[in-house]
Amino acid sequence: MFITLLKGEWVLYYMKNGKRTKIKTYAKSEEEANAFKDSFNIVKSATLPTELCQQKSKNVEQEQNITTNNANNLMLVANKKNKVLSDVLPLLIQTYSYNTDGDKKALKTVERTWRFLIEANGNIRLDFISPTHINRFKAYMKERNPKIKKEAIDVYLRFLKAYFNYLINEYKLLVNNPVIGKIPKSQKGKRLTFSDEQIVALYNILKNNNPTIFNSFYISLHTGFRLNEVINLEWKNIDFEKGTIELYNKEEIQFKTKSRKPRTIVIDSDFKQFLLNLKNSDEGFVLGRKFHPDYVSHKFKHYCSKLNFHKDLTYHSIRHYYASTFIKYNQNIYMLKEMLGHSSLETTQLYLSVGIEEQARCVSNISYPV
Repeated sequence: MFITLLKGEWVLYYMKNGKRTKIKTYAKSEEEANAFKDSFNIVKSATLPTELCQQKSKNVEQEQNITTNNANNLMLVANKKNKVLSDVLPLLIQTYSYNTDGDKKALKTVERTWRFLIEANGNIRLDFISPTHINRFKAYMKERNPKIKKEAIDVYLRFLKAYFNYLINEYKLLVNNPVIGKIPKSQKGKRLTFSDEQIVALYNILKNNNPTIFNSFYISLHTGFRLNEVINLEWKNIDFEKGTIELYNKEEIQFKTKSRKPRTIVIDSDFKQFLLNLKNSDEGFVLGRKFHPDYVSHKFKHYCSKLNFHKDLTYHSIRHYYASTFIKYNQNIYMLKEMLGHSSLETTQLYLSVGIEEQARCVSNISYPV
């Protein structure tokens, strides 16, 4: 691992999976670049909790012995005062590298977004960051690209909010998130959903190529669960005797339902058998461990691309398909509202798109007196 000046910028070279990899330090001097390297080295050496190490390493006993010392090193980094923005970039990269299984797109997004924040405000101390600096970030993005749309800036703000939440909740580096308020999501006109043929194609390609994404897909298909609800689903949420799944807020894994209210859904016998076949423990996550949503959504999008599906079809489109299929067979929008966990009926209605064939079937069933 070493630093060098490349095209006027200090970069860090390190080995990853047997390959030499570089990352920008955004340092203004060699001293700052070396400080970045030292921070990155400590974070990189830090391992994960024992139960996760057992899944990652063949030599479990050796990994357990190392875990405690490295975890202490990580806390040393986290508790260090006077940290500047560039100091925590390796921390974020290391976190997202594990959570996304090294997804290059996610890591590039972390690096790019954090670089823009530093360019907008300078390499200031982390504990000085405030909503004012976020406003400067927004102004800088407009100056950098006068044609940038507000929706694009909002995407960056959502990324920043998530990164700061990590620094607050996981590493205790901040008390308050400087990205305040609710960031609106872009409103698109028509909400796309999958066709029956596309669902079958996804079923086949995922089952044959990626068990984790297949299991996630199949759970959402039979429950209408959001991606965040699937990755946080634990065996203790499932009552096999009653044939129900209950979702509720769980502070220990930092999960909250979108409405902040619990909800219970009934599962069909085929899906119940699928879960029983998947079950190998009474505890833990149904997917085996808690995956990062970016990893699941990016992998799912990858297979959609391989099948040449419309670019706007995403993991969330499974939820739209569930809603449309439910209404097709049950015609009870009020029950669907409860099962999807919507706070208003208007939200549920946005999920429903009625095709020409369905309209024709409904119209043909109407009987007029004259």
